[in-house]
Amino acid sequence: FTIPGAFGEAIKDMYRGDVMAFGGASKKGKSWYLMEMAKIAMMSGLKVAYFTLEMKEMVMARRIFQNFTGQPKYAKPNGISMPYFDGDNIEYRFIEKEGMNLKDSKRFQRKFRKQVRTGQFRLYDGSSGGTTIPQMCATLDRDAYFEDFVADVIVIDYADIIEPEYKRGDAREQNTATWISLKRDIAQKRNSLVITASQLGRQAIKNDGGVADIAENIRKFDQMSHFIVLNQTPAEKKAQLMRIKVEG
Repeated sequence: FTIPGAFGEAIKDMYRGDVMAFGGASKKGKSWYLMEMAKIAMMSGLKVAYFTLEMKEMVMARRIFQNFTGQPKYAKPNGISMPYFDGDNIEYRFIEKEGMNLKDSKRFQRKFRKQVRTGQFRLYDGSSGGTTIPQMCATLDRDAYFEDFVADVIVIDYADIIEPEYKRGDAREQNTATWISLKRDIAQKRNSLVITASQLGRQAIKNDGGVADIAENIRKFDQMSHFIVLNQTPAEKKAQLMRIKVEG
C-alpha cells in the first residue's frame, strides 16, 4: 500500500503485518490523518475497518463524510483558503464551499461506489470505553465469517486508549502488552496493515516532537514499522502548514 505524492515518497511503502502510527500533541490532527489514510486505502480498492475508540459514531460519521466529500460543516460563501505548493513557495486560493448536506449522502455514496471498485469501509464504535484487542478481534472474526468482510487495512483511533486485556503491572507495562498484542494478534495474525495514533507528551506542544516524546511508554516504538510525527508551530497553523518527521 502506497500513498501518492510527496507524502507517500516520505513515508515509503507499507505492508501487511505492519503497524504504522501517527504521533503528535493533542489537537494536532491525528484523527484527520487516520481518516485520510483510510480513504486512500478504500479508493485503492482495499477493505478498511475503522475502530473509533474516542469519538461517538455520529461525530465520526460526520467527519468522514466531510473528509470524503471535501465539504465543510457549514457553507462558506466567501470561500475557504487553500494552500498549494509552487516549488518552494506557497500559493493560497479561495474556493467556495456549499457546506455539508446529508440529503446528498445517497448521491455521494453512489459516486464513491463507482470510484472505489472493490474497496469497502466499515466503521465500528468503541467510544463507550472498555474496548480490548480480543473484542476487536471478535468483531473482525464475526464480519469475516458471516459477511465475508476481511479487512486489508485496520485503522484504530487510537491505540493508546485500548483497554488492557490483563491488569498486571503498572500502566506502562499494560500499555506495552497492548502494543505487542496489536502487532501480533491484529496486524500479523490477520495479515493486515494496522494504522493508528499515539499521543506525544506535553513537551511536544511547545517544541518539535519525536520518538523521545512518546507519552507513557517509549517501548511501544519497537512495535511500529512507521512512526510519523506531526509538528506545527502556532505560525504554521495560521499558515495552514504541517511538518512531518518520519521515524523508523
